[in-house]
Amino acid sequence: MKKMLFYLLLALLILVVGFLIWPSPIDPQDCDPQPIPALAGPYERNDRLDKLEKIYENQCVRCEDVAIDTQGVLYGGQENGDIIRMDGDEVSTIANTGGRPLGLDFDGDRLIIADAYAGLIQMSPDGDVEVLSTEADGLPFRFADDIEVGPDGRYYFSDASSKYQFHQTMLDIVEHGGHGRLLVYDPETRETEMLLDGLQFANGVAVAQDTSYVLVNETGSQQVRKFHLSGPKKGTDELIMDNLPGYPDNVSSAGDGTYWLTLVSPRSTSTDDMMRNKWLRKQLMKVPSILPTDMNGHYGHIMRIDGDGNILENYQSDHPPVYEITSIQQYGDHIYVGSLKDNGIGKMKISKI
Repeated sequence: MKKMLFYLLLALLILVVGFLIWPSPIDPQDCDPQPIPALAGPYERNDRLDKLEKIYENQCVRCEDVAIDTQGVLYGGQENGDIIRMDGDEVSTIANTGGRPLGLDFDGDRLIIADAYAGLIQMSPDGDVEVLSTEADGLPFRFADDIEVGPDGRYYFSDASSKYQFHQTMLDIVEHGGHGRLLVYDPETRETEMLLDGLQFANGVAVAQDTSYVLVNETGSQQVRKFHLSGPKKGTDELIMDNLPGYPDNVSSAGDGTYWLTLVSPRSTSTDDMMRNKWLRKQLMKVPSILPTDMNGHYGHIMRIDGDGNILENYQSDHPPVYEITSIQQYGDHIYVGSLKDNGIGKMKISKI
């Protein structure tokens, strides 16, 4: 009996030592999150998102973003690569990107797509798909994420990570290595330019009505940056929202000089504590599957902000009809929300400011 116990303990010791010396897939960098702000004041809890109506349930599965054409017809990109068109009761598949479509926006009648694996894509009204760009400055996109067509006709988009891909999202965020980039593609010259790098998981992108600046979310550091495209601050960036109570995903123009911002999940003290410990992060990412993939339960939080990051409206819900909201698009007096995890689109009428 004692000999058996000895061998069991020896085997356990070998497993532990083997695990500790096994190389980690990440090289964690310093990260020291600020204390999580309370859901009070501008973030005050409410149930305004309870009014979301779930539409196209089980027809737009895990559509991370929603695009709306000039006729008010909805488009979404599913996890299997399908681009679907939702016009009233008629839902049809019109193309497949061959990758994972995330951000969507229209340039006239062409749908511009940020595909996590395929890069920057355009789709014709007939469903023909063309890859526009896959790299900038010789560095390939690893994770094209969000896209917004600017008033100047150029396509502003994010590469969430130049190191990790979509299926490795957790690795990039936990490493905190600043691999994200803000980019712009010119359809006339067919060239892609990097505007900003060193971002912590670059995500949502929104362009000012006068093209004087572009907003970009940093999911990995819970903040929103403003990059100046013109004026005395041209070529520089500044923080306009810092230490958010959740992880910002997409941001989109509301059409009136304001912007919709979604927090895909609230922060937790346990996750923030983990991020302060480089050794622990290094060990945990050897088996990333042990971490929960649904970080937020079903809490919903979206806000309308101005170009300086001031909160104009605040919508929340403990159990919104569509959970883990990743995007918001406004059309008329309604907003439409997408989700990377849910199986439908959310629709809600909003009041004018």
